[in-house]
Amino acid sequence: MHGGNRRAAAAKYGVDPASLTDFSTGINARGFPPYIRPLADSVLSEAAEYPDPDYGDFRRAAAAAMSREPGEILPGNGTSELIPAMLRALSPPRIILPVPCYVDYERYARHLGIPVHPVPLDAAEGFRLDADRLHEALAASPVGSLAIIGNPNNPTGRRVPDGLIPGAAGSHPDKIICADEAYRPFVDDDTDGDAGPANLIILRSLTKIFAVPGIRLGYLAAREDLTERIARELPIWNVGTLAARLGEALLSDRNFPRETREVLAASRVSPSRAARVPTFQTGSSRAIVSVRSLRAARYPRRIPGTAKIFVSERRTIRLARPASP
Repeated sequence: MHGGNRRAAAAKYGVDPASLTDFSTGINARGFPPYIRPLADSVLSEAAEYPDPDYGDFRRAAAAAMSREPGEILPGNGTSELIPAMLRALSPPRIILPVPCYVDYERYARHLGIPVHPVPLDAAEGFRLDADRLHEALAASPVGSLAIIGNPNNPTGRRVPDGLIPGAAGSHPDKIICADEAYRPFVDDDTDGDAGPANLIILRSLTKIFAVPGIRLGYLAAREDLTERIARELPIWNVGTLAARLGEALLSDRNFPRETREVLAASRVSPSRAARVPTFQTGSSRAIVSVRSLRAARYPRRIPGTAKIFVSERRTIRLARPASP
């Protein structure tokens, strides 16, 4: 489940919610930047008015961060709002998903009655996205089909090879390619100067790298005709004033993500040594650990070399620290 319920888990197992770490989603373990509290206090008075329905300041800040035009930016109450809005607006005849991937892509598609074509990622190949398999799936799909590709992928953490996503969009102009870059700031600078092909959509989240998931804020970048189509599927004032104003500040902060990448690079450990359970390395900011015999009765559980974690009945957990390259 994406976004665990720590309070419910704590009540079920009789532990303090503060003693549990939710590993069902990837949030920056450093916590949010120190300027968030005073900034939130300073803009709280603006909550007495409705937000700017056009989100002009936010769009300009995001556009400046990506070297794009403000009309090519669409803010959302988290990317979890933007994804179904995108599906409703585009109404693709098929959705192509490299799997395993973020579960809500398929959940939203099924809810809207859109067929899903999976492109399996092979564990023996480190869950690397194979360009030939992706091109075959795109070529065999109807005009207007949509491929959603996590970069880095969730849950494997594997990055897509440079150039593969824009290359796929350029090679299949009759399809739409969406790159979900929610976790990209953990692995590289996400400043882009090239909008890419006209059929490329980029999703970004501000709440994961800046550790403010309760704020709910993300945005979409695409050609203006696409952002306008998707915007028609969103309600007016879909992002609150506080979230929008905080987002403007976060978008200008390049230091916090860079410092996080440095911390991750310095803390790399061997997952096989740290966890002492079967693992594979993803070449990115996460390791996937196969857990076969941890008992649900022993909550919370500590794995050597990691923070205290809450282990669910699921057979897979994620370590917060990256695997060795």
